[in-house]
Amino acid sequence: MRTVAPFYTVGDATQTITSTQLVSEVELSIEPLPNLPPVGRSLMTSTAFATATPNGLELTLEKTEVKDSTISQLPGLGFLDALAFPTKDAFEALSSALQLTPDASTVQLLATYVSDGVRVTRTEGGYLFVHERAY
Repeated sequence: MRTVAPFYTVGDATQTITSTQLVSEVELSIEPLPNLPPVGRSLMTSTAFATATPNGLELTLEKTEVKDSTISQLPGLGFLDALAFPTKDAFEALSSALQLTPDASTVQLLATYVSDGVRVTRTEGGYLFVHERAY
């Protein structure tokens, strides 16, 4: 676990890649005070449509969801587990207002290194990602 902002801690992150989809899942915990147990946990899931390219993958972000949230068990908050944010539609709607590039919901991941245990990719913008396979 890693604290990234006051009150939020990031846990395990996983990716599942199929021939048409990449699903990223990240565990988040709400921890109001250091050294006390978390008061809530969620699994944030982002789904992207994946297309193989000669050098890697083209990903188009489709939606982001909250899953398995302990917060949704509180009275009146049960809707959180069924909530899906239409990420692609939001990017398209806001792209001109925010002066984003066309197709801002799409990214090219260029494969730099791939083995049975490690995948290294980078974006055209220069961001580098190193993923280790969990067995």
